[in-house]
Amino acid sequence: MDVTQLITNYNKGNRNFQKADLSGGNLNNLELTRSNLNQANLKKASLNQSYLAKADLREANLTGAYLNNANLVGADLSGANLSGAYLRGAIMVETILIGANLCGAILTEANLFRADFTGAYYNADTRFDHDFDPVKAGMIEKYDEIAQAS
Repeated sequence: MDVTQLITNYNKGNRNFQKADLSGGNLNNLELTRSNLNQANLKKASLNQSYLAKADLREANLTGAYLNNANLVGADLSGANLSGAYLRGAIMVETILIGANLCGAILTEANLFRADFTGAYYNADTRFDHDFDPVKAGMIEKYDEIAQAS
């Protein structure tokens, strides 16, 4: 499935894009609220300023994806791979990130209010705002050699 097909299907009311391969695609500013992107391949996709509120992104591959200023309110990213992802200014209120890989992700200026990071992974390269405590949020630090293997 390419981006054009996704947009066409979304506009027809389809919200099921489970396991879609949109790696490297330009999905900037798209409305994908309540979409099922479970296990989708969004590696290095550009989703800047996209609307993914209440989207199912469980176990999605978002390695190196661009989600700057994206709306992820209430989205489920449980088990997703967000290693090296750019989430500057993302709105992640009540976002579920249980067991997600955030090693090397950039989360500065993101709104993380009531986000669930239980068991999510981070490393020394993960960037948060200075007042965010990943350990207090329930995250687990992985050392680089472990993080790269996951």
